Amino acid sequence: MYTNDTLPTVAVLCEQAGEQLFRSIKHKPTHPLRGLLPPECSTPYHTGARLQDYKLPSKIISTDECNFIYRVLYKDSSSF
Repeated sequence: MYTNDTLPTVAVLCEQAGEQLFRSIKHKPTHPLRGLLPPECSTPYHTGARLQDYKLPSKIISTDECNFIYRVLYKDSSSF
């Protein structure tokens, strides 16, 4: 079976699709999944770049680990 090493793996393609979906949910106010996002954080001062702009629970339950929104929000966080 011939495979091209320059093509992305299925895992990479899934990761890219997930990131694209999350950007769409985050930036389109009318997206049907937008209501699943947690409330946004607001600070009265500029604290620099943050990994995410949402209030995340400090502890999640095991079913949240299967939730796409939580997986994306916690992806770059050490809280997970």
